[in-house]
Amino acid sequence: MRKVANLATELMLASLFFWCTLTIFNMATDTLIIKVEPFDPDLEKWESYEERTIQFFLANDVTEDKKKVAVLLSSMGPKGYGLLKSLTTPTKPSTLTFPDICKRLHDYYNPKPPVLLERFRFYNQIQGPSEKIAEYLAELRRLSSTCNFGGFLNEALRDKFVCGLFDTAIQKKLLSEDDSLTLDKAVKTPMSMESANKNAAITKGETHSVQRVSPTSSSLNASKLQCSCCGKNGHIKKDCCMKSFKCFNCGRIGHLQNVCRDKPATEQSNVQEKTSKYKFSYRKNRKSSKVKQVREVDGAECNTDSDESDSGNEITVYYVNSLGSDKAFKVDVEIENQKCQWKSILGQAYRLSRTRRMLNR
Repeated sequence: MRKVANLATELMLASLFFWCTLTIFNMATDTLIIKVEPFDPDLEKWESYEERTIQFFLANDVTEDKKKVAVLLSSMGPKGYGLLKSLTTPTKPSTLTFPDICKRLHDYYNPKPPVLLERFRFYNQIQGPSEKIAEYLAELRRLSSTCNFGGFLNEALRDKFVCGLFDTAIQKKLLSEDDSLTLDKAVKTPMSMESANKNAAITKGETHSVQRVSPTSSSLNASKLQCSCCGKNGHIKKDCCMKSFKCFNCGRIGHLQNVCRDKPATEQSNVQEKTSKYKFSYRKNRKSSKVKQVREVDGAECNTDSDESDSGNEITVYYVNSLGSDKAFKVDVEIENQKCQWKSILGQAYRLSRTRRMLNR
């Protein structure tokens, strides 16, 4: 009998524990599982707060309008409630319906702008040079939300999307399509091109980095090259500015006297030491085939023959230095069929400058 009594007691205790647990669970389900934050107009637009409040009602199974109003008024904060109270005076906010409260707050925080002005902003929007296609489309959708396009929204977005593209090549391609072109198809083409260009830029950058690893040997040994035309280092004959001059020794075109092969090396060195030095600055003309030369006339006269350039300056003689004479002497120089005479100064290089004033004397 004692065992039966103990068993009955255990059953009663288990039943009591079950009913207590069920009651607590029911009470917990009747309470709100989440909480709505107070509304702050500086951080959030009213439309966003209204949407979050509606989702709160769905999550907590709040369907009664009076309960919706009570939750909204108790959670919107003192600042928002004070504003609502001033908008509904003399009517109390608690006597209004939930849609009515939302409409009044929406009209206050977001007054309806003129449709013409909003469409003006929409149609003047264009894609920036560095703006992505997705960003451009998102901005168009944002601007179209206040344009009241109605059923014409997708066509308006398609038209403005194509007309405002930054890439004119893609724009022309889309403009060649027929009327069956939809917004989705219009967006797909430039997005594919954008992705392809991005991948090509990445591949091109990797190729350049490989090319820069191994410089060519010609650039490293350029300073060691010797020109067969003038005898100087750092370039070859095809790049030499003296390749169209005539040699004083053999009379052939393409090299100077100091590198002429018609004389022995010993005689060349003696001639190079005793010969007068001429320094030239001239305007290079690749198209001209006329020979440019400097030659001695009667031991003292220098003559230049050159093509005429746009500025009138083709060859300028800077100085003539005579190393073998220690006496003053006069030099007759003919430049462009104009004869001039200069007197040397002992111990100094005599500087010559071709100017229009001297030629017109």
